[in-house]
Amino acid sequence: MHAEDDANISPLRYLARTLFTEDAIYGLILVSGMIVVGGQLTGQSWGTFLTVLVTVLVFWTAHLYARSLAFYARHHASHNLRRAISEALYESRGMVLVAVPSLLLLLAGVTRVIDDELAQTSALVVNVVLLALVGWIAVARWSVNLWARVSGALLTAAFGIVMIGLKVFIHH
Repeated sequence: MHAEDDANISPLRYLARTLFTEDAIYGLILVSGMIVVGGQLTGQSWGTFLTVLVTVLVFWTAHLYARSLAFYARHHASHNLRRAISEALYESRGMVLVAVPSLLLLLAGVTRVIDDELAQTSALVVNVVLLALVGWIAVARWSVNLWARVSGALLTAAFGIVMIGLKVFIHH
């Protein structure tokens, strides 16, 4: 799949293609972990926001670098660094995109639209819901069985649920 393949698809289909990548799932788990760590370290949405933002940017940049090098190495005959970077940007976009809902909720805590604790907890819950949706839809692509879909949703959401459990355990 390449960026040019997405030129003529609907925004919803583009979002689905972005969410169903290992980078997006990994990003949701990473963001959830950083919400727990940031909340523990600072207790405030501002500190958690910065922790999540900086961590996602560092990991995303590392992914871009690694993917660019891997692409460049695999296609050594073409020696097209610009294409390698372009492919890496396209493949890694999910990690950044999935951080947006959590960052917006944390920003609501920063601006006092909602309480700090509510902002952090809401961001974790949104990540669990996104993980569950990804699990449900991914299994639905190959099975019509309700229990298989529920299992897929629960298994994928379990990564976020573990983070919530960790937050509760560390916080109390």
